[in-house]
Amino acid sequence: MIEAGAEVLAERGVEMQISSVSYAKVFAHLERTKGVRVTYGSVHERIWDSLQEYQLSVIERAGLWDGTDSTDAFGRAAVESFSQADLSSREGRSRAAMDACRVLGGEYLNETNETDGWGKWLKSVVTMSTQPEDSPVRAAARQGAGDSYARLHDASVDGFRAACDATQFIAREFVPDGLDPYDTLTRMTVAVGDGLDFRNLITEQDEPTFVLNTGPDNAADERTF
Repeated sequence: MIEAGAEVLAERGVEMQISSVSYAKVFAHLERTKGVRVTYGSVHERIWDSLQEYQLSVIERAGLWDGTDSTDAFGRAAVESFSQADLSSREGRSRAAMDACRVLGGEYLNETNETDGWGKWLKSVVTMSTQPEDSPVRAAARQGAGDSYARLHDASVDGFRAACDATQFIAREFVPDGLDPYDTLTRMTVAVGDGLDFRNLITEQDEPTFVLNTGPDNAADERTF
């Protein structure tokens, strides 16, 4: 019921509101997509004491995002990116760091959308978490979203650390003392992905790709985002 309610919310996109989650809509969704019939009497005051209690459970679930598959793919892409870089000099390692923040951010965005539905999740969270401050919807959505970002951050930090260890990339060289290099790389790439997806959400245009002279010896680099 909670999973189906989250799916009903996602179908409404940025126009969603808590009233979008009604027993009737969720029952119809379950019968249409799962072939499962659920009745009012089987859930109301048996599992949830009220419709709002159920709705808030759905909101919190809709705020959760599972990025396991795309995070694993991102880790493999990071290892490949670093393994192809010239890590024998500081200049080469600096370029590898630039690629990690710029190129991998865009690639990660594509992977999360194709594999784990990041775009749909982001739309849901933005809509629900910007409700009035005293709204129970806002609190429930932010709880789920906060947990999701924390898991994403930890998994990405582990991915960067593994990629750097596998390629002997010295991330510490590019981060001031007192900052964790893997934490910093993670925050930068997640910020790139969020920024590109917000732009796509608002403009409904593809993410921009710019060709700049950031390649070796100032050559054009078509991977620049």
